[in-house]
Amino acid sequence: MKRKTVKIMAAVLASAIIVTTFMEDAPIYAGELELTEETIETDGIPLTDESLESDMGQQEVFVENTWDTDVAEDEAATSENGNASSKRLAIKSSSAKLFKKMAGSGKSILYSKLTSEQKGIYKKIDKEISRILYKGGKLGECGGAPSTKPIMIKKHYSVEKLRFIVDVYMLDNPQAFFLKPVDNGFSYGINDGILQLQVLKDTDSPAKIKKKGDEIAKNLNADLKKIKRKKGDYNKAKKIQELLCARVSKNNDMERNSLLYTYSNSNNEAHYYAYAASFEALARLAGLNAYSLPGADGGSRKAVWNKIKAGGKWYNVDTYWDDFTQMQTSPACRYDYFLKSDNTIKDVFRCHILDPKFSKFNKKSKKDY
Repeated sequence: MKRKTVKIMAAVLASAIIVTTFMEDAPIYAGELELTEETIETDGIPLTDESLESDMGQQEVFVENTWDTDVAEDEAATSENGNASSKRLAIKSSSAKLFKKMAGSGKSILYSKLTSEQKGIYKKIDKEISRILYKGGKLGECGGAPSTKPIMIKKHYSVEKLRFIVDVYMLDNPQAFFLKPVDNGFSYGINDGILQLQVLKDTDSPAKIKKKGDEIAKNLNADLKKIKRKKGDYNKAKKIQELLCARVSKNNDMERNSLLYTYSNSNNEAHYYAYAASFEALARLAGLNAYSLPGADGGSRKAVWNKIKAGGKWYNVDTYWDDFTQMQTSPACRYDYFLKSDNTIKDVFRCHILDPKFSKFNKKSKKDY
């Protein structure tokens, strides 16, 4: 018993030292996506490892440890602090079952295109998100805000390369709805081989987000039943678009970029990212192959849309651009950006310029449906 207690206290102390060391420097945040004429001209050309280097490329990290969740540490923290459970947000088991089906982890197009090393970091992020979402693991702290526990990176990676892997994970996993949004993505800190994703807004508590997670699962299930009544890929995809247009209204606030703003019982105004995440989630739950891609709308604004496989071929879908609900026009849901080719959605409508870093992830769409 005494030995176990000593081990527990050592684990708590070690984690405290890691977090304290990390927090000495302010987190580096995801920046704005900038597409210049030069970057647009490179659209379609996969980036090499060298081209992913940034001005921060010299900030390499060399840490050989990996982070393993210590259940005993959580139990010790709970015994010392009676309200430790208030810092947990595990959803119900029924909700968890649904969320796991919509996740892209280990089986998606985006994941399949990563290198083996990138997949390793992707898996570490997924393990930590799953610990929080499904197992009720205690949250960490980053920049004074709730966060994941530190995720240790074994091999040297530049900040820009780590950012890219985090962005891929976030696009690929709509179930991670609770992560705190910043700009076009999510806020995260990277320092000395430690990666932390910040969780929740200042106004949100874990208890509130836990409740929202169960609301999201319940509402997704309700729409999923309607989608499954339809036969064929086309009809299922069309029903998803109709349901999203009926449920959500456009909002250009980039912080409204997750299922929290489309499928909870409030805040049903959302940005590009939330529309794409919702379409992706419902499509996967309905048995369709779908994922999200980032870029720009032809101007300076960011955009995210979906790729979906229907009838054995890949197409583009942008429900955000097809939603005219708030404009009170008829019909409220249009199909100008539904199951379109790459040329149609990009050249004809002068928008949807793919982020060059994601060119290799784009499944080519040659013809409209």
